[in-house]
Amino acid sequence: MRSPLNTASGWPGFTRKKCFFPADRVMRIVRRRDGDPVGGAALCGDPAQTPGTFQPIAEACVATQIARATHHEQRGITQIELWCVVLIIGTLISLLLPAVQACREMARNAQCQHHLLQLGLAIRNYETIHGRFPAGVVEPGGPVRNVPIGFHHNWLIAVVPWIDPVPGRMIRADLSVYDPANLEILAAEENCGWTLRCPSFVYRGASPSYAGCHGDEDKPIDENDHGVFVRNRFLKVDEITDGCSHTIFLGEKLPLGLEWGWLSGTRATLRNAGVPLEKFAYPTASLQNSYSVNTEETIRIIQNPEREDVARFWTSSQDERRLWGVPPDVLARIPEGPATTPEVKQALLQILGSLPEGGPMIGGFGSAHLDGVNFLFGDLSVRKLRFDIEQKVLKSLAHRSDGEGTDDALR
Repeated sequence: MRSPLNTASGWPGFTRKKCFFPADRVMRIVRRRDGDPVGGAALCGDPAQTPGTFQPIAEACVATQIARATHHEQRGITQIELWCVVLIIGTLISLLLPAVQACREMARNAQCQHHLLQLGLAIRNYETIHGRFPAGVVEPGGPVRNVPIGFHHNWLIAVVPWIDPVPGRMIRADLSVYDPANLEILAAEENCGWTLRCPSFVYRGASPSYAGCHGDEDKPIDENDHGVFVRNRFLKVDEITDGCSHTIFLGEKLPLGLEWGWLSGTRATLRNAGVPLEKFAYPTASLQNSYSVNTEETIRIIQNPEREDVARFWTSSQDERRLWGVPPDVLARIPEGPATTPEVKQALLQILGSLPEGGPMIGGFGSAHLDGVNFLFGDLSVRKLRFDIEQKVLKSLAHRSDGEGTDDALR
C-alpha cells in the first residue's frame, strides 16, 4: 500500500510535490544550502488517518539524524590526543638522533682516516723518488723546541708537492719558514682544507690536525730521537728495524699552547708518545692550555712579539695577592728595552713557546673522536688506538728499532 508524502511540510526551500512511498517508511530529504544541511520529511501511514498526526514525530527523528551527522562531520581532535601524538613523535626522534649522530661520526672518522692515507701516500712517493723518508725538521742550530726561531723546514713541506703543487712551488726552501716570504704562504693557506684538517675537530689558526712521530719521549726534537721523523736525519726503510707495519708514522693531535702553523717543524707538526693519548671533551686540559688565535695574530707574534703577549697568554700562576699574572722570575728573563731588539724578541718568543707553564715540551697525540686516535703506520695502514692503551705499548709503537712488537719478540 502506498500513500502520498507531502514534501512541503513547512520546510523552506522546497516546493509542494506529491510522492508515493511505502506506508511505514519515512522519506528524508536533505539538501545543502549555504554550507548547512537541511531537510524535511513526513510520515506516511494509513490514508484514513490524518497525516499531520505523525508529522511532528517524523520531523523529530529526521532532526536527530541530521544532528548526529553534523556532530560527526564537525568533530575535531582533543588536546589529550594532540599531546599523545607529540609525545610519540618526540620519543621516535629521541631514539633516532643517537643513531644519526653515530652515522655522522662514522663518516667523519672515515674521512679522517682518508686524510692520513693521503699523507702516507705522499710520504711514500717521496721515499720512492729519494730513497729516504723526509726529515722531521731541518735545523742546524740544535734541538728544536716550540720557539719560532730558526730554519725549521719540516716533513710536510717535503711532501706537500704530492698533496697540493701550488704551495709546494711557492715555498722558499732557501729561507726560514718564519721569513716574510714564507709567512705569506702560511696566511694564504690558513684554512688548511687540503687533507690537513680532521672533520671531527676544527679550530682556528693554520696548524694541521696531524703530526709526525719523532720519538717515544717528550723532549726537544733532536737527531737521536727514536721515531721516524727526527731532526736532520733522512731515514731509509732499512733503519726501521721493527718493520713499517709496527711503527707509527703519523697521528692525530689536539692543539697545545701556541702553535706556529703547518710550515713549522715544532709541536705544530711533530709530536711524541711520551705523553698519554688525550681525548677531547670540553673543557679539557688541552683546550684550557691552548690559545686559539687566527693566522694573522700568529704571524704578528712571530714577527713582532710584545711584552703584553706574555701577560696575555700566561694564565697558570698567581702572585702573593692571589692575582693572575706572570711570575717575577719570568719577567726577569726579559731584557730591558724595546721589543724590537733581537735580545728582547728572542726572550719573548722563548717564553711564549714554552707555554703552557708546566705542560709538555712538545706534546703527544690526541683526538676528538669518541673511541680512539687514528694513526698511520709505515705500511700505509690506518689503525685506531684506544685512549686507554698501555703507555708501554704506545711507546713501543713509536720506537722504530726497539725490537718490541715484532714477530721475533713474540716468540
